[in-house]
Amino acid sequence: MEEWIEHDIKLLITVDTGMSAVAPIAALQKKGIDVIVVDHHHVQAELPPAFALLHPALTPGFPLPHPSGAGMAFLLLNALENGAWEDMPSDRALAMIGTVADLVELRGLNRAIVQRGLLSLESLRSGPLATLRDSVSKGGIALTSTDIAFRIAPRLNAAGRMDDPMLALDAILRGGAHVERLHQLNRARQDITGSLVLRAATETGQNAPLMASASEEYPHGIIGLIAGSLTENTGRPSIVAAIHGEYATASLRSPACYHVTEGLLRASDLLESFGGHAQAAGCRFRADRWKELTLRLSADILAHVPLDALTPCIDIDARIDASEISIALADSLGSLEPFGQGNPEPRFVLCNVHAEQLRRVGTDGVHLQAKIAGHKAVGFRMGSLFGQIEDPLDIVCRIGMDSWNGRRGVQLFVEDAKRIEN
Repeated sequence: MEEWIEHDIKLLITVDTGMSAVAPIAALQKKGIDVIVVDHHHVQAELPPAFALLHPALTPGFPLPHPSGAGMAFLLLNALENGAWEDMPSDRALAMIGTVADLVELRGLNRAIVQRGLLSLESLRSGPLATLRDSVSKGGIALTSTDIAFRIAPRLNAAGRMDDPMLALDAILRGGAHVERLHQLNRARQDITGSLVLRAATETGQNAPLMASASEEYPHGIIGLIAGSLTENTGRPSIVAAIHGEYATASLRSPACYHVTEGLLRASDLLESFGGHAQAAGCRFRADRWKELTLRLSADILAHVPLDALTPCIDIDARIDASEISIALADSLGSLEPFGQGNPEPRFVLCNVHAEQLRRVGTDGVHLQAKIAGHKAVGFRMGSLFGQIEDPLDIVCRIGMDSWNGRRGVQLFVEDAKRIEN
């Protein structure tokens, strides 16, 4: 703020933040700096005294689901350009990446942003975004929303998590070696996150309603990833805090049965600041309040969610026979893209199959690869199950495409496997 005042800035436009910054925005206004807030986060009772608030919840009749912060910024840009979004392929691609990365529901307007943005990204023939796209390409197959979520978004996020977020901006604006730097940071991020998730998982009892872990050793940039993994693996809300001196910063994640930001609101007397969405939030508090905060949140979870609902589960769409799996089926399923929040990729149960040529792959053997029903199959982050998987199996999988040297084939993405008991 002091730097903005020093440079005599007259207008500040926020993106994806600002709705909870009541005091800072009031201070800026007193200094003669107008603030336009462009945000989509949870609206609290007291609104910031900004010159303008651009938030979907404050617009009567704005369709659900609401856009991401990137989507809101794109809508503002489109309005300023008099609706000329057809002439902004790079901007449409960026809005798409931000929409997928922010895990908003891919229905309505968000679905349109992602559909058009994917086409725009594919149409780029040169430039930094084309370089980023090509660095994660799949042998000629156009990238999907799943590729954006698991290949591009983590690389962009790795800059801020492991180093300087400006490195991601450099990659988007300049490409070249900056894109390779993102790859290096993402690999480092994967290594450290995996070890810290294992550590955090051991600090909470099996039947506790809240997964909680705090440490001075946690890098601030990856506490959200640790919390997300804990919730994904256990089906329970989680809070992971990085302690720095007298204060701590925490990230929270939750399954759909519990609104974690409303939970923080009910414990706000313990917090310095907080904000977020239904399933993801962040907060700052005095480190000596950690125990009381986790106890309050645990009690709040039990008051709003039955304990037996806090169990990890996979929603299955259909049972399928191995003989029904084909390139044509994979292509038909692909027509349902873009997949993501609100439009999950279909999952199938495949019964009584054998995992042939089973082996561990990836760094430290973290993944599994096999042939199942004659098709290539991969189980991401299932490497620890090697030696425990015995034929015959029932599996839960997604059905996608693989391309190698110009040849297309079906690929099964295994999410769970269970041996058939005689």
